[in-house]
Amino acid sequence: MTYHQLGLVDQFRGRLDEAKHWYEMALDIDSALGHPPAVAAAYDSYGMLERLRGRLDEAEEWYRRSLIVSDRIED
Repeated sequence: MTYHQLGLVDQFRGRLDEAKHWYEMALDIDSALGHPPAVAAAYDSYGMLERLRGRLDEAEEWYRRSLIVSDRIED
């Protein structure tokens, strides 16, 4: 969770490459631990980064991945 928070800090500062690094670390750990809510949050964060970069197709793809994981949690 802390890696994700560090990513948010860098994202708010406009340091998108650094934010992506932190989100990648969080995703790696959360995937290995089998923590779907955090994986969905990481995908959502990737979507935000791509949206901020103006890459809307890529953002949509990450948001859809987040939805897929979130839907599995609710089942």
